[in-house]
This record gives sequence, structure tokens and C-alpha cells, in this order.
Amino acid sequence: MILKISEIVFDYQGQVRAGWRILCYLLLTGAGSTAFIAAYKAAATSLFPAAAGSVRLGEIAPYALIGAAAILGAFIMLRFFDQRPLKTLGYSMHTRMGIEIAQGILLGFFMISILSGIEWAAGYVSFSRAEGDFGQLPLTFVYYAAVFTASAAMEESLTRGYAFQALVQGIGKAGAVCVSSIAFSLAHLFNPHVNGIALLNTILAGVWLSIAYLKTRSLWLPTSLHMTWNLSLGFIFGYPVSGAIMPDAMTRLSRRGPDWITGGAYGPEGGVLCTGILLAAILFLSRSARIKPAETACSLWHSPGQA
Repeated sequence: MILKISEIVFDYQGQVRAGWRILCYLLLTGAGSTAFIAAYKAAATSLFPAAAGSVRLGEIAPYALIGAAAILGAFIMLRFFDQRPLKTLGYSMHTRMGIEIAQGILLGFFMISILSGIEWAAGYVSFSRAEGDFGQLPLTFVYYAAVFTASAAMEESLTRGYAFQALVQGIGKAGAVCVSSIAFSLAHLFNPHVNGIALLNTILAGVWLSIAYLKTRSLWLPTSLHMTWNLSLGFIFGYPVSGAIMPDAMTRLSRRGPDWITGGAYGPEGGVLCTGILLAAILFLSRSARIKPAETACSLWHSPGQA
């Protein structure tokens, strides 16, 4: 049977198929990111030369600008293709927003604390206070919190935002979780010291964060989980984060355990202990009655307020 062009582009309800909408969204986001970053560099160089040379601002700005482009791309797609409000994306103000952020912060910190406690009890790591000006610690904490918040919001907008939701609409929740989690893992393929366990764990992290979105229909929980995981791992406990070392971490870490358990230079995300922690977190999120959507939460495949 020969398909008509209209059948390739539109589904049986007359809506542009999910694959085409995702492609348009990615093109919009890519173009927006390029434009925003180019404008930032030009403005910083000509108008704010001190800002152009700021290492800290230079680390935060790309995440924030790409995240802004992702949200703008979602707004355009939702407005002109889906005829739905921007709150469908998942960053709307609702009654459970504060609860979801708090849940993400507490659960993310708890997971890294358990992982660190197991490694310490097994004699694989030891911790000591890092050298440096202790009085600068609060400012350094705020800086890393800003970096990890911006990066988490960017990654969640891209991987659990519009494209993920359109994918759910097109191939169902299970398929969308699989595809987005594999894509999330492949995005880490060229990180320093990456290995096969790290890529598997990143897939599991994608499943974990996807479940956090699906159960709340909100990006507040996955974003706060993602941010707190990285902040706790890198700044508080001093581990490498996906192969990157935080030079101003508050803790000095000494590793002695086998790399296949601890992750070695990649950090715990490259070891099998992290695999167990993530599997436990997936099970907890899947079954917890405390992880639930707000009454006003909405998604691309449900009408506003529909459960």
C-alpha cells in the first residue's frame, strides 16, 4: 500500500506526527541556542569585557542560554502546532511545586549519602576537609548550585520536556522512556574516562528522571533530583561528576577501591555500586504514593487538570 504524503505528515486526527514535531523542535532549539550564545559572546565582548573573561559566568551562561532556547522552542511548538499552553512543558507554578523541589533535593542528597557511606564503610574512599579559605565556602556553594541548576534545567528541558512528551504521544510511555534514556546516555559518550558501566548507569538515570516526570507531570522533581545529585556528588563529597572534577569542592576525596565498583576517574556513575543505587531509586519512585501530580498538572497527552 502506497502512503499519501498527507498520511506521512499527519496522523488520523489531523495533527502533525510526533516525529516531525520533534524534528522541528530540535531545529528551533538548535537555531535559538546558536543565536543566543552568539549574541551573548558579542555583547560580553563589546559591552561587558569583564564579563567576557569571567570563567564562572562563562560556565553558567551556555547552560542558561541553551535552556532558554529549549523553552522558547517548546513555546513555539506548543503554541502553533499543539495549541496548548506553555505550562504543559512542566515548569508551571502549581500547588505541589515546592514539595516536588524539596523531594528532589532530599532524595538526591540521600542517594549520594548512601553511596558515599557504603564506599566509606567498605574502605574504598576516605574524606577530609579540603584546603582553602573556609570563609569563601558559602559563595562557592552558591556558584556550584547555580551551575548545576542551570545545567540540570537545560538537560531536563531537552530530554524530558517537549520532545519527550511528543514522543510519549507518538509511541507511548515505555518507548519514549527507552528512546530518551538512550539518547541521554549517548550525550555522555565523549565525557572524560567514560566506560560501559557509565553509559548503562546514564541510561538508568534517564529512566529514573523520566519516571519522576511521568509521575508528577512536572519538571520540578526531575530537575531538582538532577541538580542535587550533581551538586552532592561533586561539590559536597568531592567525587568526579561524569568524569569532571570540581576544583573547589568542600571535601577532599581519596579513592582506593576497584574501579568497576567505585567508577574510578569517571566518578561513582561509572561503577556498579551506582547501578544498584539507581535501580533502588527507580523502584522507589515507581511505587511511592508520595510522588504524585498536582491537581492542576497537565501534559502534552492529557488535557489540563486531567489525571
